[in-house]
Amino acid sequence: MYQQQRWIDGSESASAIGSSLAILHPSLVSELIRLSAGTNLTQQMIQDYDTVRSIVLQSNPNCEFDIALNMNDYGTAQSVVSEMQYVNSQITVEGFMFDFMGPAYLANPAPTLAAIQYAHSNNQFITGHIWGANSVPPGIDYISTDTDGNLQLRATLLVNFHAEYPDLPVNVEINQNPQNNGTSNYLNGWAEACYYKYVMSAQQKLSYLGSLAQNQTTYDYHFEYPLEFPTCGTFSAFDPISSGSTVASIASLMNQFNS
Repeated sequence: MYQQQRWIDGSESASAIGSSLAILHPSLVSELIRLSAGTNLTQQMIQDYDTVRSIVLQSNPNCEFDIALNMNDYGTAQSVVSEMQYVNSQITVEGFMFDFMGPAYLANPAPTLAAIQYAHSNNQFITGHIWGANSVPPGIDYISTDTDGNLQLRATLLVNFHAEYPDLPVNVEINQNPQNNGTSNYLNGWAEACYYKYVMSAQQKLSYLGSLAQNQTTYDYHFEYPLEFPTCGTFSAFDPISSGSTVASIASLMNQFNS
């Protein structure tokens, strides 16, 4: 819903987002808010987050929520722990999702290890985006990764993850870098999110989501269905929930492959 303090969901309201999510009875709602270091949560952000959370928990009381941070923002153990303490003082989350966790851990392990220790001391889970089996921090609760720059499943990477860390679950989401529009070496110059929004037809999107849902069994991962997806350049949301058919299609895939 929010990129820093910026609402990116167009005309959708927090209650509409919560209601659409509730239809899916999710086990995890990830990255409703993404913050950079030092960005405060406004009262409106807190209110909107609490609205969505309340509605979803009526659908599934066991659903968990996280917030997205960027591990590259934190150069010290204290800085990342202070950020997590701030988040916990403002909203209720069951866990933390850190973008760029793998590369940041290789470059400077201390912040990542401190974040893991802090999360676990509060009985919270912690995960992060990782793109190599050599960059999985010890103690992480599950591995997060995404499709590649061509929107294809990183099949070899998934095999390597399971070979090196057979007890760690893996979540996969769609690559979403709208700022790369016009610079990507893939998809005829389109950034991944832009290609998904502007080039793929509704049927192609559904077929694509279906393949990622079906491949969960083959490659042993959990697919994070993209109910919200940013458009290119402006960080405005794709707004699929304005179409009831989109929610119904995702619900059908979840019932088939995640029941």
